[in-house]
Amino acid sequence: MRAILLAAGLGTRLGPLAKILPKCLMPVNGRPLLEYWLRSLDAAGVSEILVNTHHLPHLVRGWLTESRWAGRVRMVHEPVLLGTGGTLVANQDFCGAGPVMLVHADNLCDAPLERFIAAHSQRAPGAAMTMMTFATDSPQNCGILELDELGVVRDFHEKVSRPPGNLANAAVYIVEPEVGDYAASFGKDEVDFSTEVIPYFLGRIQSWHNPGYHRDIGNVASLLAAQVEFSGVIEDQESPPVDNAPADGAQALALAESLAEALGLPLVPLDPLAAKLPPGPAVLRLPHSSDLDRAIGLLHKSRTDSKDCVAFLDTASPGFSARKEYNRLGLRCIAARIVGPAQQ
Repeated sequence: MRAILLAAGLGTRLGPLAKILPKCLMPVNGRPLLEYWLRSLDAAGVSEILVNTHHLPHLVRGWLTESRWAGRVRMVHEPVLLGTGGTLVANQDFCGAGPVMLVHADNLCDAPLERFIAAHSQRAPGAAMTMMTFATDSPQNCGILELDELGVVRDFHEKVSRPPGNLANAAVYIVEPEVGDYAASFGKDEVDFSTEVIPYFLGRIQSWHNPGYHRDIGNVASLLAAQVEFSGVIEDQESPPVDNAPADGAQALALAESLAEALGLPLVPLDPLAAKLPPGPAVLRLPHSSDLDRAIGLLHKSRTDSKDCVAFLDTASPGFSARKEYNRLGLRCIAARIVGPAQQ
């Protein structure tokens, strides 16, 4: 099985944050989305992986070059966005004669991909594609599916105001070569998968429901919610953590400033000599997760409710969990990167 990780999007709904990092590098519990996908693909035995880029490609390339996947992942740059279907067509040589997994890498997903692959091999007769599904709490913002008794997609409603349910397209597919051939038949570079390819294959799309976690990291509220919700962090204590973006203090500061701008809150750095913090909601910039307890003490002195604030951590130790810190302190946290003892 081969996989294409679609990482070229502009991330416009993330506002100023997307000027600093591409969506695929947005940190969740101190690790970028792209790392979660690469770990999941590794666990499922997918060894041939291609990542497409467009927005801030040097950051994606830089992160991959410094990661444990250096030399194992191919990168292809799209000077002009091609859409999912167009990327599939442009990389048919990579796809070869077998099935390929198409993954929108700006989604945060904890799914047993080996079971997804197995479901494709057991798909209904005539199915040319298997689509991952999930239950969404905002169906009007998703592609909503209607299935038959075999789990085959019979109808597809892309972001309609009155969707007929909450079973949503997770934007993760396994497609047979004929899907790429059909996309190529349009004879154009840019091909939209949802509106031009999927409708043609209705009745020939097998569904597979993800029993785990799935969230589109499309806006700042969703990115912050994921920090608390997601507990699927895979820690590898036998090898040093990937030193992920942002890689230096200047970039961390830029990301913190962009987060504050997106939320419409002041950015307040934790001054080592400060006896208290300015009152009111804010984004607190902390050097390390070990500074959280001191920040809470200062918030109490300033009579500011911690739930009105967001803590931006430049670094956090392996095992850091934003959910645990939220339950313990009542403070939403976003960590830019995980660092090991030797890096602190």
